[in-house]
Amino acid sequence: MHLRALPGVPDFFFQASKLAIFVDGCFWHRCPICNRRLPKTHKQYWSNKLRGNVDRRVAALTALRKMQIKALTIWEHELQQPCDVIKMVDRIAGSVGKSQGG
Repeated sequence: MHLRALPGVPDFFFQASKLAIFVDGCFWHRCPICNRRLPKTHKQYWSNKLRGNVDRRVAALTALRKMQIKALTIWEHELQQPCDVIKMVDRIAGSVGKSQGG
């Protein structure tokens, strides 16, 4: 968990399958599905802050790709109730298989 040696410090890393998993908050990382609104006050601050988060995320994913590490993002809204745990496990297992060439 939280392997600081990797770009973006993934929440989980599976060495054998070269799979990094990020569990990202929809607001903080600007989920493309939720498209959460900026707070009504200090809009410029929040816009800059969240743009920086997105830029760092893109840079980390690019660096991981260059290291031949597959990255999987699990968004906050995917874990909220009701969460289909079996579906999430299947998604992770599918990513492990793909990262191993299977």
